[in-house]
Amino acid sequence: MVEKFSTYIKLIVALSLFTGMVLGFNAYFAKASELVAMNQKLEYKIARDDMRDYQDQLWRIEDRYGRDPVQMPPEIRAQYRRLQMLLEDARKRVDYFRRRK
Repeated sequence: MVEKFSTYIKLIVALSLFTGMVLGFNAYFAKASELVAMNQKLEYKIARDDMRDYQDQLWRIEDRYGRDPVQMPPEIRAQYRRLQMLLEDARKRVDYFRRRK
């Protein structure tokens, strides 16, 4: 009788330890859906920061050379047009992430 009782106690302790390990493991590691959400937030923030940086650079060029690209030196004009394309791309990425929310 005592042997059966000790066997049941061992079984209960073993199941409790196993259950605790499984629940602890599950709580410790991030879920895939949480990682996807975090990645989307990070991508949105990066796109938004890029958009602000490109806009600031465009404004600095416009302050120095004016808004007409014809009046700019050729290398500045190329940089200005490249920044305009990058800004448009960043805006599209920001809009994409805003629509997904």
